[in-house]
Amino acid sequence: MRKNLLLPIVILGFGLILILMSWPMVVGAAQAAPTATTRYVAPGGNCGGVSPCYADVQAAVDAAQSGDTIKVAEGTYSGVQTRVHWGNTVTQTVFLSKTVTIRGGYTTSNWNTPDPDAHFTTLDAQGKGRVFYIAGYGITPVLDGLRITGGDAQDIPSGSSSGVGGGVYVQDAEAQITNCEIYDNQAPSGSGGGLYVLWSEARISNSTIRNNSAFDYGGGVAVVPNSGQAPVVEKNTIEQNRVDYNGGGLALFGDSIIARNNTIANNQANFGGGVWIGGDAELTGNLIRNNRAAYGGGVNVSRGSPRLTNNAIIANEGTSAGAGVYVTGSDTGTYPHLVHTTIANNTGGQYGDGSGVCVTDDPYGAGYHGAVDLTNSIIAGHSLGITVTANNTAVLNATLWHNNATDRGGAGSITHQNDYSGDPYFASDGYHLLGRPGALDRGVNAGVTTDIDGDQRPIGSGYDLGADETARKFFIYLPLVLRNH
Repeated sequence: MRKNLLLPIVILGFGLILILMSWPMVVGAAQAAPTATTRYVAPGGNCGGVSPCYADVQAAVDAAQSGDTIKVAEGTYSGVQTRVHWGNTVTQTVFLSKTVTIRGGYTTSNWNTPDPDAHFTTLDAQGKGRVFYIAGYGITPVLDGLRITGGDAQDIPSGSSSGVGGGVYVQDAEAQITNCEIYDNQAPSGSGGGLYVLWSEARISNSTIRNNSAFDYGGGVAVVPNSGQAPVVEKNTIEQNRVDYNGGGLALFGDSIIARNNTIANNQANFGGGVWIGGDAELTGNLIRNNRAAYGGGVNVSRGSPRLTNNAIIANEGTSAGAGVYVTGSDTGTYPHLVHTTIANNTGGQYGDGSGVCVTDDPYGAGYHGAVDLTNSIIAGHSLGITVTANNTAVLNATLWHNNATDRGGAGSITHQNDYSGDPYFASDGYHLLGRPGALDRGVNAGVTTDIDGDQRPIGSGYDLGADETARKFFIYLPLVLRNH
């Protein structure tokens, strides 16, 4: 009797073991990610025989699953549509809330190799809304090889405020924007004419951001991260943008923002023609030239303790004060650190003080005093090298002064050591060194191991002053011998 009972129990137990052994495979199969799909977009929906094919980018985005790639052929894609997001009705050419890659520069006869420089893929909002609205927690979309133009954020809401991000608005998403041209967009009542990045670790790289405009902050780009986030703006050309108030090219709020290896030129603002800084940002290896503002033609540091390393701030104009750099006091009580900086040939126009660096009180009359420290600097070619107003402070170590009408001025405190005078011998670009004595081997060790070009520091027996590091060039002078024949 017991043998008859044991047999079903053994069979049942063996069956349970088989089920449990197969369970991970069943679950794994059920949870397997769907295969990513490549989708195609071409004018008129004529993709040359490939599929799935769409006539506009939004249709492809709507059909896409996370991880898909959307390849877009050359041509102009215009028109806007509305969506409701976070309770707001937003208007844009493309609404993006999923992880997809949108890549331009293709032709309908070649979907394998994009060439965005030869085959323009243009998304044009035609002044009827933003071009891109990108939002969503945890998504990582990519925009690559696109021309983004005609965006207007006037009176259009977003997740935080109205009228920001004329060309591209990014919130929460860790978007990557690369190899794009973002131009002729506006935020006439807000910030970020070209791009507005909010609460995001976005990366903006290898792009041209030009001829955009805004009202408050960031004619080209405005970046506002959350605590602990480190968005990156690198290897871009940011030029010919304008803003009524702060940061003609670039406005950086908050901490941990990284802006490196950008060319920031020919932008215009009231404060910070090239760059406006309102936090502990990191600016490294940037060329900031030919920008214009009333205060801070090149850079305005409004608050925080940003670190500026290996930057060339040259040929900017400050029509009131701080043609190169303008530093004001703030409620934080912190101050910027400038290391290996070339500040040269900045001008004051008809009425400005023509100073390379100006340190002064906050502009709102709150009584906050400013301060700055500069290490391994070249300050050359100004009416006034550095001016520090009463109750404000500057500390300088290892500075080459050259061709300033006055090196130091103002009623504030200026502490300086390891001063040098002489020609830095700039190359024709105004900041690279020719390898002749002047700025070479005179710096102190500030913990910087590369220069503005990524070259090694030091090369010679010491650290060169300014943004560039170069090898000393030796000249051999041979006697002149006259011979009579």
